[in-house]
Amino acid sequence: MPFLLSIVLLGVGLFVRLKVAESPLFAQVKRERLDRPPVMEVLRRPKPVLHAACVGIGAFTAQSLLTGFMISYAVDHGYTRPQVLTAVTVASCVALLVLPTASALSDRVGRRPVVLAGALTSAALAFPVLALVDSGSPGLLILALVLGHGIAQSTMYGPLGALFSEMFGNRVRYTGASLGHQAATLLGAGFSPLIASSLLASNGGGSTPVSLLLCGGAAITAVTVWRLRETHTDTLDSATSRTTTPTPEGTLR
Repeated sequence: MPFLLSIVLLGVGLFVRLKVAESPLFAQVKRERLDRPPVMEVLRRPKPVLHAACVGIGAFTAQSLLTGFMISYAVDHGYTRPQVLTAVTVASCVALLVLPTASALSDRVGRRPVVLAGALTSAALAFPVLALVDSGSPGLLILALVLGHGIAQSTMYGPLGALFSEMFGNRVRYTGASLGHQAATLLGAGFSPLIASSLLASNGGGSTPVSLLLCGGAAITAVTVWRLRETHTDTLDSATSRTTTPTPEGTLR
């Protein structure tokens, strides 16, 4: 039923999108004659897309492992399904507060420090979070998911929309940000549950592989965002040529 009712939200979203005028920057791009399709221009210099995918992989790995995958994992370790769903719901409610807070903070102090803080926190909590889950206590399960998903993962994820947009110039921003986002989703959320399940089967059900996957995704995000140039003070029109010239910090300008 919730999925069927989302048809109403789809209609509302379509109505809003059709009524919102394009920004002056995108209106200008639409008037220009592009030499090649934006996707070809992005793929000709793929480094920004790879950077975006690596920046996002930690957040999507944590989200996938600590929500959908965690339901089956926790049930297999003695919890009832309602207990796990309650823990996920509580963690998601915390995330509703942390996400806009992290996003607003990144507008003030920068995208890099906020995403980096979330990635380092996620890596540091990877083993303690799974230890709390393995304890068998419903209260500690809630605490584990609040720490891992509600706080650490949400801190990583909050600034990503703005950061992805600021990594690409006007001509290819929508295409570049979309490709980076979808690549991060595929690598993080798509493959991590399959890898975790395979490792658990070969490891006798121990939580170490899941913790290592969380650490690995967070480490990739941390290393990548450390190499990026800070962009939160840039205007979007100053990003026009960001896909062409490399900078020492690693982000393409």
